[in-house]
Amino acid sequence: MPLKTLHPLLEDGCEDSSITPEPYMKCAFVGISNWALDPAKMNRGIFVQRGTPKPKELKQIAKEICRGSQSGDTNVGRFIAPLANGYLEICDAKKPEERDLTEFFGLRDFYSLMKMVVNFADNTKSLNRNQLEHSIRRNFGGFDPEKFDPMEFFEKQCNLETLEHQEDGRPPVDSIGLIQSSLSGEDTALEGMESRYLLILTENLSVLSIILAEFHSKDMHPEVVFGSKFRDDVSYTQVCHNIYRIKTCMDMGKPVILLNLDDLYESLYDALNQYFSTWGGRKFVDLGLGTHRVKAFVDDNFRLVVIADKNKVHSQFPIPLINRLEKHYVSATSLLTDEQKQVKRELENWAEEFVTPQMLYKNVCPSSCEGCGAELTRPYKLSCQLHFIGSCCKDKIENELIERKCPVKDCGEEIRLEEWVIDSVALENRQYFENSSTETAFIGYSTETTALAVRKAAEQFDGEYNSSEV
Repeated sequence: MPLKTLHPLLEDGCEDSSITPEPYMKCAFVGISNWALDPAKMNRGIFVQRGTPKPKELKQIAKEICRGSQSGDTNVGRFIAPLANGYLEICDAKKPEERDLTEFFGLRDFYSLMKMVVNFADNTKSLNRNQLEHSIRRNFGGFDPEKFDPMEFFEKQCNLETLEHQEDGRPPVDSIGLIQSSLSGEDTALEGMESRYLLILTENLSVLSIILAEFHSKDMHPEVVFGSKFRDDVSYTQVCHNIYRIKTCMDMGKPVILLNLDDLYESLYDALNQYFSTWGGRKFVDLGLGTHRVKAFVDDNFRLVVIADKNKVHSQFPIPLINRLEKHYVSATSLLTDEQKQVKRELENWAEEFVTPQMLYKNVCPSSCEGCGAELTRPYKLSCQLHFIGSCCKDKIENELIERKCPVKDCGEEIRLEEWVIDSVALENRQYFENSSTETAFIGYSTETTALAVRKAAEQFDGEYNSSEV
């Protein structure tokens, strides 16, 4: 039904605007939306916009969440203000992306953080560093920790260095351990409360096999639903078919992994909210199909995982969808052990040296003058036979405006003026090596493929070593 038909109802509370309605004929409306409606609708009501709560409000909300804690204020209460301040800082922080991601983290993330902290406090009676870090990383992930680490915003606020580490490493704080905990719910599941569904951001979809392996290790066999931008894949018929597959898995308690289903996610918003209704002792939720709603039963064991390219999530995914999911950044590199990371670094260094021209053995000039940084079109090789300058620095040296020494730091060899010769060979060689890199020299090379190769080699070595012992 077009929203324009609501105008009489919004104005007078009655469909017929030609009469004066009796009080019992009037109907009240409350609209909730993630987006502003057109002025014709908004001018017919009272517009209330809810922004980010002020620090005082946020702390009050956190206190209400902690009110039911069995451990009391002494255990959880002292972390309320630090966690609230850390949340406000991480929301305001500049994210390492071009798109404005100020709302990448929302109140859902903060509420979930507080619930996890309360759960840990009730179960162990005292909070340790592993528990706080686990809770923070579970709810404020989604970026490469080397570029944007959420712990930087919470560590000082919560004085985490004063807390003890758990000797057994539980709960885990590494990327794959966080995902395992979310899938199983064994570390943080409260009675009557499920872990949020997952959004896994990746460099590429190669991590799908790793996620499948985690499910298989728990004797779970998820349904993988792929999508694409082909015409038939985005048709209404195919969307209905995919919704039916998800609905069946919800009823059976079978996990679902979604990939490239951008046209489908909006239909799952109610399911992602996890605000289930109960009927006959079972939970159910509405699934959207255009203007229609379909009721679907949800088994307690049902889990939903969305896997997407990180660049696409950061640049295109709607913020309401991102806020509803527990976000994790997973790359092949993040899954390596310290020893495997060292092997990866050595491989990358070798690959870089392999394609990088060695100035000692190859006569190649740089693209800019090594004295002043200007564009180098007429390279003069200096007496050291290692560095090049242009006409700009050559004229200054001849006019004694600068010293007759190699301008490169840590070289400084004396320059003999009688040796000024344009090195045309070095200029010609530059065109072959100027844009040389590991990515252009090796087909399909990337830091992710290197990490995958190291991980695969380690698994192969472990398998052969174990079989030889037997």
